[in-house]
Amino acid sequence: HKTLFVEDIDPEKCTAHRNVVLMVGTNNLKSKSIKNTGDVRMLCNTYAQKIKDIKQLNKRIRVFIVPVIPSRFENINCKIRDFNRFIAEFSQKFSNTHIVEGMGELADRTTGALATRFSRNPDPSG
Repeated sequence: HKTLFVEDIDPEKCTAHRNVVLMVGTNNLKSKSIKNTGDVRMLCNTYAQKIKDIKQLNKRIRVFIVPVIPSRFENINCKIRDFNRFIAEFSQKFSNTHIVEGMGELADRTTGALATRFSRNPDPSG
């Protein structure tokens, strides 16, 4: 099942599976309504509630949360860092809920932004 926003996650569509992978948040963080850390925290609270609802419907389900990958834009990266930190915090509160590791490898080691080689218009010079 594909959704574009955190609020579009339908817990009932997740419960028929043993494992569910959630990779959502980028579109929310690009929204003009998410302006500061408090807004990001509220978004993560909605995300946590969705996971809680999924787990109430299927107590045996394993939930894998994919962090939001870095952007090329620093104003969004600030929100992404907050979002990823908050989801890491709340994921520890649920059994069988795991953060998918390795997304940091997509970031430039100097700037923390999305590495050029992964962007839509990679630098041809390498």
